[in-house]
Amino acid sequence: MLHFDQNAFGKRLQEARRGKQMTQEELADILHVGKLHISRMERGVAACSLDLLVNISEVLEVNTDKLIKGAEGKKTSESDELLEIADRLTEIARELYRHKGTVENQKSVSETRNSSIWSIS
Repeated sequence: MLHFDQNAFGKRLQEARRGKQMTQEELADILHVGKLHISRMERGVAACSLDLLVNISEVLEVNTDKLIKGAEGKKTSESDELLEIADRLTEIARELYRHKGTVENQKSVSETRNSSIWSIS
């Protein structure tokens, strides 16, 4: 079970905001929230809604997993995993198609040989 560490979230939020060279007031204006709310989130005193979390993520160009868990570059959704599986299945289908063509060619050559044998006799 995931334990949400509000203080760690606040530190990561502050780090991401500073990385964009933004003040709390600038971020608050963009997000349409009060500067005090940004300050309280960064200090680990206040939480944010999921909508606000997504908006923060977009504005600061940082993954939500990075903000919440401190995880960088991990999959954020099942759809990412499904896309990866679909890519693998596409590759398998291509290989099967290529293999099928090879088998059909071998079958054709074999049939030609057999018909040649019968026509000689």
